[in-house]
Amino acid sequence: MASLTSMSVFEEWFEKAALPGPEREIPSSVVIAVDRDGIIYTKSVASCTKLLTSISLLQLIERGLLSLDPPIASLLPKLSDLSVFTGFNSANVPEFTKQEKEVTVRMMMSHQSGVGYDLIHPYIRKLRDLKSAAGEFVSDNLSWESQIQPLMAQPGTSWIYGANFELLSRAVERISGAPSLGAYMKELIFDPLGITQATFHLASRPDMQDQIMDMSTCDVDGKVVPSALENWWKDRTFDSGGGGLYITPGEYARVLRAILRNDGILLKPATMELLFEPQLGPKVQQTFESSLYDNGGVPVLSAGLPRSARTTQALGGTVCREYVYGDVDGGDGKRRNKGSLNWGGLPNMLWMVDREMGLGMVWDTQLMPTGDLRVLGGWRRAEEAVYASTLGKGREE
Repeated sequence: MASLTSMSVFEEWFEKAALPGPEREIPSSVVIAVDRDGIIYTKSVASCTKLLTSISLLQLIERGLLSLDPPIASLLPKLSDLSVFTGFNSANVPEFTKQEKEVTVRMMMSHQSGVGYDLIHPYIRKLRDLKSAAGEFVSDNLSWESQIQPLMAQPGTSWIYGANFELLSRAVERISGAPSLGAYMKELIFDPLGITQATFHLASRPDMQDQIMDMSTCDVDGKVVPSALENWWKDRTFDSGGGGLYITPGEYARVLRAILRNDGILLKPATMELLFEPQLGPKVQQTFESSLYDNGGVPVLSAGLPRSARTTQALGGTVCREYVYGDVDGGDGKRRNKGSLNWGGLPNMLWMVDREMGLGMVWDTQLMPTGDLRVLGGWRRAEEAVYASTLGKGREE
């Protein structure tokens, strides 16, 4: 049986790392661990939305109102016949080809549609700038229509992290008849779980405005300092299912607990399995692994997990296909189990669900730029400490 020493070691590191001053490593953060029954650990020194949008879509599938594989254009005609960007020619003129396959809901939920993110793919920003310079109308990036851009690859051929769930927001609204994605989630996710501190529009919730954590950034020396950056997405004109939700860490943990309980409140057990089910074929898996690990890797996409975890894309996030070992001190400490689901959010927010262990965790902070290695190191320390201190659970040797 593991002692609580591991938690004490983590807390000592956590408090020191977040202590205000020139040596501060991480900004104010919240760490929560839950099991099926409730919170088992919380520590405060003070585009996670996608999981809830996935649950919303699977609820519609469960009710027979939506299917994974028919063309999405039948629901969202503006997504039909999108051009596919192939690059810039020698004259710096963009070139395109025709879309060869129809985009489906499954492709979008597993990031195989070819849809990109302007935050990640500079080509999208360049294409927008070229259109604007040519006098063409370019909608601002706060509208739903602005998420419709040329595809970065042919549908079904590559894993490309993109604005799929932003676009799928409108599908949830149209199929369900709800006036907004937020209204849908309130009725079918938030209210059933007793969640009250969640909204897509902060201006409508003055009771939540004082709880907003200030944004931090890193200066040229890598030190954590206050940031003048505001949540630019606060002015979006639609409920963004890809990253627009404001929710407290404790309330988000209620969603993870519901997934662990798997008691039918959110989804039937058979439908819940779809959240965890791998979606990528061998060729697309190669592009997924390349995106996460090649050329130095993208830590924000891998969440710091090693390649040996054999991570792949599921409908609810990314899922490990192997057990994960290795601690921050170079030992062989236990981390998460095979089949664990995880993802995160832009300002270094992270979550995971390990059904075999019966454990869920959330790390919330507001630090840019994304993929901060110190935060990922802290997340790993927290995970190792919680696993080491959980009594008699997990994989038996």
